[in-house]
Amino acid sequence: MGLALVVSASVSSAQTSAPKYILKLGAVTPPGTSQARVEQRIADRIDEATQGEVKAVWYFGAILGDDIEMVRKARLGQLDGGGWVESGLSEIAREVMLLGTPFFFNFTLNDYSEALCTLDGSLPSYQRLFERKGFVLVDWFPLGGLFFMSKQPFQSLKDVENLKFWSWSGYPMFQPIFDALGVKNQVSLSLTEVLPALQTGMIDATVAIPFGFVSLQWYTEQRYILDFPISFLNAAVVLKKSSLEKIPPPLQEKVLQAIRETRKEWLEVDMEGNGKIFQALLDYGIQPIRNPELMEQVKKRTEGVAKGMTGKYWSQEFYDQMVGLRDQCRALRSGPEAVE
Repeated sequence: MGLALVVSASVSSAQTSAPKYILKLGAVTPPGTSQARVEQRIADRIDEATQGEVKAVWYFGAILGDDIEMVRKARLGQLDGGGWVESGLSEIAREVMLLGTPFFFNFTLNDYSEALCTLDGSLPSYQRLFERKGFVLVDWFPLGGLFFMSKQPFQSLKDVENLKFWSWSGYPMFQPIFDALGVKNQVSLSLTEVLPALQTGMIDATVAIPFGFVSLQWYTEQRYILDFPISFLNAAVVLKKSSLEKIPPPLQEKVLQAIRETRKEWLEVDMEGNGKIFQALLDYGIQPIRNPELMEQVKKRTEGVAKGMTGKYWSQEFYDQMVGLRDQCRALRSGPEAVE
């Protein structure tokens, strides 16, 4: 009994002692959501793996700005990293945008297999790009399909052209897509400015994943959603290299492993959640735009976006490498070993 009390006291003391190293992490994920709980699980795993020596503290709900602003804060030493989507990741390495160009992947709300295969294969290449910029790309945390949503009904490209679309300020991806579609009104705003802009009528159309429409409350101001995704939204957990290097190497590896081990939980929550949320939007009364002809027109207009960005944001060699990797994954999925 005495030994048990000593052990219990020792464990309690270790768990309550002040951490030696603190990692400040930022995310736009609203607190209390399923995604935020998984991100918090990263912090819990780090605490467990390092026996309390390293503590990760999350700042949720875009209280430190959107992803682009958080990357800038990390460069200034105000953050040690975070969970960021492509807008923020591309602030570090523009090549990230290639994987999010329209129709780069074949996928559905319930099947990310081609995208996941490509992401896993591409990780070492992207990690080298991030390291040269002073960041550690720990692992991809994919988010799934991006959809158009609007206040106004749209059934043709002419309707799409006349919508007032939100374009993410500082993120170069949206403009070439909207240019290819012939959108006449592109309003550049940060993520936190979108809801007020919808409420005032400054914009009437947005692009997001189902989770984003709900968690950011954009669905309350819009009534129509395109029923097919135009591209795949990726995210990643990233740490500032100098912040990680302040931690002793044995603990560094435990931190990185704790993050990687959480990816499976993220995928389970994300894939199940987006499908349920999309259906919940329809149940709420959002009207789906189901128009195969419009889908083909959108695909035809945007299929050249990735090639058009090649040479400006990434090299032809890099483009060929990623397309080759994607095509290998596509062939594996459609071959005799594919599992339906």
